Amino acid sequence: GRGSQQALAAKRSHKQKVGYTYLHSIIDGFSRLAYTEALEDEKATTVIGFLQRAQAYFAAHGITHITRLVTDNGPSYRSDAFAAAIK
Repeated sequence: GRGSQQALAAKRSHKQKVGYTYLHSIIDGFSRLAYTEALEDEKATTVIGFLQRAQAYFAAHGITHITRLVTDNGPSYRSDAFAAAIK
């Protein structure tokens, strides 16, 4: 389970913060359709993957064009890798 000694030991071995889960969310401003994932970190590669999965989710619901993306300006969302991914 999530709070078990095995889970905590696995996180410590990967130098992750034990007990933290990061919620990443995207909401379409027109329809208010939301997509959220609970992820283990907030690294640039993680948020790029999240954005790609969110785009697929919204496309499946007929939303295929992103006009503007507003973020909390966390380091991963300001990274060069993320900027390249949204172009």
